[in-house]
Amino acid sequence: MFEVLAIFFALTAIYLFYLTSKYQNFRRKPLAKKYRGWACALVMLSFLSLLVVKSAVASVFSLLVLLMLLSAILPFCSFIFKGTDNGH
Repeated sequence: MFEVLAIFFALTAIYLFYLTSKYQNFRRKPLAKKYRGWACALVMLSFLSLLVVKSAVASVFSLLVLLMLLSAILPFCSFIFKGTDNGH
């Protein structure tokens, strides 16, 4: 249960980090910078939920791998879900 919660928190955090970037492709304007603080808090909550079920070293490793994987996949998802813009 806590692993699923950690994945949800990390996914939401990476999504917020991505949406506050000026290079994001989901919205016309990026979100306000105040949401980066919320994203950092969600990363910490993800880490804490992993600490409940794993050791500290395994939690850090799992969180880093999860964050790297999600941050690499999310920009490509914007191209898949947005599609091509033909100007129509």
